[in-house]
Amino acid sequence: MAQVITRGRGRHLVRVFLGRDPATGRRRYHNKTIRGTKKQAEAYGRKIQTQVDSGTFREPTRQTVAEFLDHWFEHTARRRVHRETLQEYKAIAERHLKPVLGKIRLGQLTPEHVQQLVTAMEAKKRAPRTIRNAHGVLRNALSRAVREGTIPMNPASAKLVDLPKTRRRELTVLSPKEAAAFVEAARGERWGPLFILLLGSGMRPGEALGLQWSDFEGSSLRIRRALVRSRDGSGKRRLKEPKTRDSRRTVPLPDFALEALRTHRRRQAEEKLRAGAEYEDRGLIFADERGAPLSWRRLTKYEFPWILEEAGLPKIRAYDLRHTCATLLLSAGVNPKVVSERLGHTTVTLTLDTYSSVLPGLQEDATAKLGAMLS
Repeated sequence: MAQVITRGRGRHLVRVFLGRDPATGRRRYHNKTIRGTKKQAEAYGRKIQTQVDSGTFREPTRQTVAEFLDHWFEHTARRRVHRETLQEYKAIAERHLKPVLGKIRLGQLTPEHVQQLVTAMEAKKRAPRTIRNAHGVLRNALSRAVREGTIPMNPASAKLVDLPKTRRRELTVLSPKEAAAFVEAARGERWGPLFILLLGSGMRPGEALGLQWSDFEGSSLRIRRALVRSRDGSGKRRLKEPKTRDSRRTVPLPDFALEALRTHRRRQAEEKLRAGAEYEDRGLIFADERGAPLSWRRLTKYEFPWILEEAGLPKIRAYDLRHTCATLLLSAGVNPKVVSERLGHTTVTLTLDTYSSVLPGLQEDATAKLGAMLS
């Protein structure tokens, strides 16, 4: 039975026997000072004694949330996530989690604390997606603490915390006529073939910038890597393998993209001759005049807007070329599964959710075709 020892007015020490230490043979106790009435202390003692008797009791950890996160990054997360993702998790912890929750003892962390984190981020005008990402990192880390028995439940469970709803960004895509005008305007520009390839393949910009000529086979491109920007603040760019198996794929190219790619290859060969020994040939399809990887930010800031202006088109993001490719294919009646594989999506559901705005038109077209067949 738990002992309750009065230590003064409104202070009671609860002492529960935990058994003997298997290494030293010494008696082990759980001690907790309760500030309140003796009945409250006795109730706490009964609760702990029940947990001890059932084998579910875990000694509260003195580790802080910040200390736990650092341990999780070092010993668990680094084995389960990609290095770039791990760096992103650490940045989220330093920027959002530790300033609000870092000093709280892990065993004392409650859903109310996590809700305070959400409220604090909302007060700083953080985007709903940013808040959800920070919450996701915390929830994933704490789930490990639950599995290890360090804490009895996950205080960051989505069922216990109210998170802001994310707003789905409305897709901005080019119509078939606008897409044709874009291709025509891009043909005459130095990096036009890159943007034409994005439109004709639906690949991600990083995947296009990571392409090597050895990936060009016949009329298709094999996607095996992507060019990414380091998150350590150095600004360096490097090649890395895709995060998912579905991102590794082979994409057939339409004629207009093949033509642009072949024109680009001839131009690149001329640049190599002019640069001579100064050209560091890394085999990249898209490289600067010295063979180094291109800067996507620079391309989208200076090159892409010029092509839009030349074509007389409204302002869109360069990434919207990927959306345009998917939308045009779906509108043309291409099977969503085929479009999903072309984009490198993990599931066809993701494709359908992303391009749901196209589906009503497809349904109407399907209905009209069905009516024509049966009438």
